Amino acid sequence: MELRPLLSFEKEMQSLIDRVFGREVSVFRPVVDVVTEGDMFVATFEIPGIDPDKDVVISVENDVLIVKGEKTTETEIDEEHRHLVERTYGRFERIIPLPEGANVDDVVANYDKGVLTVRIPVERLEAPVSKKIPVSVG
Repeated sequence: MELRPLLSFEKEMQSLIDRVFGREVSVFRPVVDVVTEGDMFVATFEIPGIDPDKDVVISVENDVLIVKGEKTTETEIDEEHRHLVERTYGRFERIIPLPEGANVDDVVANYDKGVLTVRIPVERLEAPVSKKIPVSVG
């Protein structure tokens, strides 16, 4: 399954919503890598500076992986003392379609050094059997 078009569509839709409703475009949006490692579907999210027990919710609904949460600022700095701010904060939600055969009962998530890794086993499905059917006459 090719995920690139769906992820690109998600990004474009978020950008459109931000422009239409006048929100700042630079909201926190964790980057994600999605790979297959043998019989595992692995999604890796960069989410530094969060408490995974309080700030992140991981769920599976209708054959998609949903990771959502919020990255909050550690301290408030008044505008007078603010010189440069490049880090982004806010609520986030990433939706990743799962491949056929994903075993959502055995999902494992791990957070280490700012990286959240979600592993989902994928059962290999039997290839459809192809058989030619003869046509009888008469």
